[in-house]
Amino acid sequence: MGTNTWKRGTGSFRFETVRTPLLIAVLVGVPATALAHQTPAVLGAAGPAVDPLALVRLSHGLARRGDDGRYRYVCPAAWGGPERPPTAGGYVFGVGGVYRFADDGRLDRTDPLTSVLVAGASEAGVFAAVRGEPSSVYRVDGSAAEIHTQAGLLDGLAADAAGVLVAGGEVGGGLILVTIPNQGSTTTDRYAAGLDGAFVTPRRVGTSIWIRARGPAETRIGRIEGDAVEWIVTSTSSLFGPDAALDEVRIVHDGRLVALEQDVESVIDDTRRYTCLDRGFVCTLRALYRVDDRGAPVFELDTVLPPDLTGVEDEVGCRAQWIDLKTEANLDGQIELPEPEPEPMTGCTCTDAAHEARWPWGLLVGLLALARKERS
Repeated sequence: MGTNTWKRGTGSFRFETVRTPLLIAVLVGVPATALAHQTPAVLGAAGPAVDPLALVRLSHGLARRGDDGRYRYVCPAAWGGPERPPTAGGYVFGVGGVYRFADDGRLDRTDPLTSVLVAGASEAGVFAAVRGEPSSVYRVDGSAAEIHTQAGLLDGLAADAAGVLVAGGEVGGGLILVTIPNQGSTTTDRYAAGLDGAFVTPRRVGTSIWIRARGPAETRIGRIEGDAVEWIVTSTSSLFGPDAALDEVRIVHDGRLVALEQDVESVIDDTRRYTCLDRGFVCTLRALYRVDDRGAPVFELDTVLPPDLTGVEDEVGCRAQWIDLKTEANLDGQIELPEPEPEPMTGCTCTDAAHEARWPWGLLVGLLALARKERS
């Protein structure tokens, strides 16, 4: 089948030669590019920081906790993509619209709003931002209602007890910060920042507003002081935070959990390599921990169960996404999806025809394993 080499594309990996994924795609009826991913990883909490945690973000979909206390995979096919959708307050913002989990675990479409870039939730509600010219901010309560429009491209959104913060960059490197309080009038302020096209995310920690700016060459974290952003930490490696769920300023810098004390870094934990910090949690590639209790993980990728296909229209796509995750993440020993029943064939009682209607799942799994072996 040839040798497959990986090339980093926009947000994912893709095959230089596509014969192996193309053959698999023909068997399951999905695009070949849907089978080319980077290694699965835990990305953080996807909902409120309650105990136990109900929803976890993965690099390839979500994991939802069931009534039995176990986490089950929710495939991107359930909301029509993307693989990493914005989530907030139990809502999932997908290509097909806004979805919300029902009590039985199904995803119900509540609103046709699409193109949501970021979302956040607080006691005041769920909020989402659509990036464009102009950009828009929506309040989501089942349906979505526009509450603000803003000239310019807005990047990040944060919702907290005081209201909503939405930030973006201007031509020339300035910062736009829109403040939508729970009570009072919306304000738009501009600050000198030297963003140079970076994607910006606001966070309110205590009485200060912090900005994380992720650019092509470096990531910076700073605090708004007067009419400018004072950049405090700069990194060419990994840099996350600060976390608005905490009373003190903590960040993850180059895999270490760090406290910023009078703008000086003080290492809290370097026993693991952390890869996220948000909503009171830190994560490694395969597990999620509470920031204030990093002993036992609250979630482990290795424990994820197969998806429940109830109500999923694209069952074939969902099956392929689960098999891909299982293979790439080495989820050995997990329950296999049952083979689908053949469609009833009208006007024919031939058992051979019914047998041919079954998908060659054993061959599919073998091909996926082969593709993974060739990439290693």
